[in-house]
Amino acid sequence: MKVCHVITSLDIGGAELVLYRLLSAQLVSAKDISVISLRPEGVLAAKLREAGFKVYSLNVSGLFSLVFAIGKLVKLLKVIKPDVVQSWLYHADFITSMSSFWLQNIRYVWGIHTCQLPKGKPATWLIMKCCAFLSYRVPDKIVCVAQAAQQLHVRSGYAADKITVIPNGFAVSEYAPVPDLRRALRRELQLPLSAVTVGIIARWHVDKGQDVMLQAIQSVQVANPEVTFLFVGRGCDADNKAMTRLINACPYPEKILALGERSDIPALLNAIDVFCMPSRTEAFPLALGEAMCAALPVVATNVGDVEYMTGNLVTLANPADSASLAECLSSVLANSAEYRAQLGQNLHKRVSEHFSIDQMVKRYQRLYTSLQN
Repeated sequence: MKVCHVITSLDIGGAELVLYRLLSAQLVSAKDISVISLRPEGVLAAKLREAGFKVYSLNVSGLFSLVFAIGKLVKLLKVIKPDVVQSWLYHADFITSMSSFWLQNIRYVWGIHTCQLPKGKPATWLIMKCCAFLSYRVPDKIVCVAQAAQQLHVRSGYAADKITVIPNGFAVSEYAPVPDLRRALRRELQLPLSAVTVGIIARWHVDKGQDVMLQAIQSVQVANPEVTFLFVGRGCDADNKAMTRLINACPYPEKILALGERSDIPALLNAIDVFCMPSRTEAFPLALGEAMCAALPVVATNVGDVEYMTGNLVTLANPADSASLAECLSSVLANSAEYRAQLGQNLHKRVSEHFSIDQMVKRYQRLYTSLQN
């Protein structure tokens, strides 16, 4: 079976990484898989090519060029001749739907990776509403990564009977704790091995809630002045003036390190003791799942499918509520190291049993096979 994946971009992002991991873990031949990026090629394009996959780009740079990209996609799909076209995110769902009117004998699968309707993006909102209308006509199946995403899009007018949920999967073994890595990262960051460290890993964005986290830290530091906080992600660095102001407002700003974007996340997870996710919105957050793979105790907001992911093992904070977040984090820090280690092991068991990469691959393969049959 030949499958063609169409995605908005191949830069580093949630859906993009899920696609990359899905393809990397599949047992099917790479010659039967192709990937089309709407935007100019991102960093994942080279990695996919190295793995043997065919990668193409439509070089879309704006809404106007999206119209011309439909013709390009039609021509490309006529050459590739896939059995299934799997699209990822609204723009890709829309453009594959438009191309379907000129193509035959192809099964279409859409992908939805958000639990938040587009705000402040009228063009994206319009495309989403068009997709809601087209959902009754074009796709054979619509894959949501979270139950919350399914519920939101049914309320928004999507065809409920076509939607299925396939949670993101994680390569659990890649994040296993390694004592040598912990020592090496602690040396690099000039942190004692015994220092309790809280990690926040996400690009700087209002949805990711770093501002809420820094407000929570102001009260958490009163009782925990010895705890170090590590912010990791694009935009979390000294050049971020808004972040710097919030850090300087904390009682112990020297205990807050903004490390910026890093590519060694599996190693970095070894260096922290507690993972915190203060997001205002998520669907099925990768960073949280990776922390669970690393057997870390987590503090998180109750957004998207986080409650389902964590299996009621942790008390979740209210989103955009610094007092609630501070209370949850303070509770975890007040417990013993043994308690935190056991919580981390329980979360590791949860992700291993329910959200492994192998389970995700099998679910997608079953879906594609059912469409072919």
